[in-house]
Amino acid sequence: MSEENIEMVQLGCLLFISAYHIILYFQLRRNYYLYLGLLSFTILVRALLVDDGSQLFFQLFSNVDRLVGRKIEYFVTFSSLFLMPMFIYDLYPNKRLRRYLRFFQLEGGALMLFVLLTPYYIFRETVDFFQLSMIASFAFTFLILNSAIKKKMIGAKITFFGILVSFGFVLIQMGKNSEIVTITSNGPNLISIAVVIYFFFQSIALSEIFAQSFRENEQLNKELEERVSTRTEQLSKSNLIKDRFLKIVSHDLRAPLGSLKSMLALLGTKSITEEQSNTLREKIGSSLTGSIDMLDDLLEWTKATSESKVQVRKERVNILELMQSTLALFEGVALRKNIELTLNSQKGSPVFVESDINVANVVLRNLINNAIKFTDENGHVKVGLRRKGKTVEVYTEDDGIGVPHEMKQSIFEMESKNRRSGTHNEKSTGVGLALCKDLILQNGGKIWVEDNVPKGTIFKFTLELSA
Repeated sequence: MSEENIEMVQLGCLLFISAYHIILYFQLRRNYYLYLGLLSFTILVRALLVDDGSQLFFQLFSNVDRLVGRKIEYFVTFSSLFLMPMFIYDLYPNKRLRRYLRFFQLEGGALMLFVLLTPYYIFRETVDFFQLSMIASFAFTFLILNSAIKKKMIGAKITFFGILVSFGFVLIQMGKNSEIVTITSNGPNLISIAVVIYFFFQSIALSEIFAQSFRENEQLNKELEERVSTRTEQLSKSNLIKDRFLKIVSHDLRAPLGSLKSMLALLGTKSITEEQSNTLREKIGSSLTGSIDMLDDLLEWTKATSESKVQVRKERVNILELMQSTLALFEGVALRKNIELTLNSQKGSPVFVESDINVANVVLRNLINNAIKFTDENGHVKVGLRRKGKTVEVYTEDDGIGVPHEMKQSIFEMESKNRRSGTHNEKSTGVGLALCKDLILQNGGKIWVEDNVPKGTIFKFTLELSA
């Protein structure tokens, strides 16, 4: 292949590289693509003008004066003084070295302005100064790349190697221009060769960076899809909560209130005896208590399952003491059904857990209340705890009517099939166990149900044992 053909291949490569990276800049808006495209374009223009090339520029534009061509050659050459450092700096930012980048920008700009304002016989004397500045520019890029390699930034090693090889060719060409190095063969311009070699390695580095960006975008898209899916699930859950809440309020809460209205109206008449009046008052009191309990459970459950969640604040709690005080609240209810309430634990031995005290309190109240509600007269309800490694297993055990098999899978969900009356026809909303599950999960524990042999039910939940 002739030297002219080799040069045409070099020029074609430079033109392609320049156009490719400038197009990438307009598509991706990454400055380093623009700097690389401009740098390759300046080298292309210089290669068309230099004496040791084919001087294709003058063949294409024969009317252009040679001195004008010299101005263009020097003008674009001096721009490389800051374009290369700007490209490397934008690719691998290093704030510590930013002030040096400004120096090369000012120096290159000043030299370009000097070329525009002075005749050829003056600005050509700046060649040696430019070459020294270019060596300093290479040194600056090596500093940036060395820092990038230490930080294990993508493509830094490949870029470093490409510039190092190119620097060798540039040094030889500089020596040739200053007549320090004597090369008898004309041959192709060494700077053009250096640039083509450099762009080859740099394209590999940019490909790595682009591939990494693509992988990161894929990961971001995946995370975004997961967030959208989670958000959709939350919205669906919120709508379900709202529907269930309205259903319970409109049915289970409205019905007792309607009954209360009727009983109060009956009390206002003179058609009932004093004994009947006292019975009605007891029913009104019981109905009001049940309605308030139901409303409390609904509000707690709605808060626990909402997007904002309950603010769980763990503290050191004597769970044994809390169990004793909670059992005391139900002594009157148990007495009316002649149910024996017992606490299975060593007296005088406190057991400390890390828990939100309100969570533990609400769960204990619901489980003890359910145990009494679904136990026949003269039955037994036990509350106790066991240490299991780093957790405490709290349980309520009764010998009542038990949990039907078909209810066990959804016992902790707020579904209508989980609502049933107690052994004395006590009302149930199906909210309490759903509330217990949500609170315990937020508290970092778990809750489950077991059959009690020969009859009855055992509910268990875990709390973190305090150090």
